[in-house]
Amino acid sequence: VDNLISDAKFALHYLLDLEFVDIHKVGICGFSLGAGISVLVAEHNASTIKSMVLLSPAGDLTADFKEYFGAEDYTKL
Repeated sequence: VDNLISDAKFALHYLLDLEFVDIHKVGICGFSLGAGISVLVAEHNASTIKSMVLLSPAGDLTADFKEYFGAEDYTKL
């Protein structure tokens, strides 16, 4: 999961550096686990991501990620 989060953050920053991307109209979309990854990426890039679409997200992403990463490490994501 750590690699998925870092990959998504890298992809976001790569897209933001492209001259044809309107940085004021950036959205993120995720399906299943990707929905959880999208939430974490959006949380740490709230000023950049203006919209979000979550398809079939997990039930309680915060609890699931805290269980997976541990409460202390979850806050570092």
